[in-house]
Amino acid sequence: MSESQRVSIVTGAAQGIGRVIALRLADDGIDVALNDVPGNVDNLARVAEEIQAKGRRAITIPGDVSVKVDVKTLVDRTAAALGSVDIGAPGCCLIYMRENPPGTGNGPLVPSWNDVMVQTESGFYLEKVRHQSPA
Repeated sequence: MSESQRVSIVTGAAQGIGRVIALRLADDGIDVALNDVPGNVDNLARVAEEIQAKGRRAITIPGDVSVKVDVKTLVDRTAAALGSVDIGAPGCCLIYMRENPPGTGNGPLVPSWNDVMVQTESGFYLEKVRHQSPA
């Protein structure tokens, strides 16, 4: 597969690190499916326009990566519209703060590593594997 045919999904793509990742992938000749929460659709559309101005294909698929059906929709719509899913680039991170040490009432709040990984990596990876597996 040539580089011009490669497709990436970028989550958290409406702003910040996700936006920068999406634009860099487009600069590298990769078409991009852009994802962010539904409240960021206007920013997501602007990023898509920036990518299209670079001569790459870009689609927007709002959704919440912590919701399994949204991840399935993201992967399925990307493959249908752009032909494949070759690269996953998590630019979002939903962090749930937990007390450390738990239950003390006075410990610092820290992110749960498991929550971060489930939100940003595991769901996308498992859905991509499912999508590429024979039925």
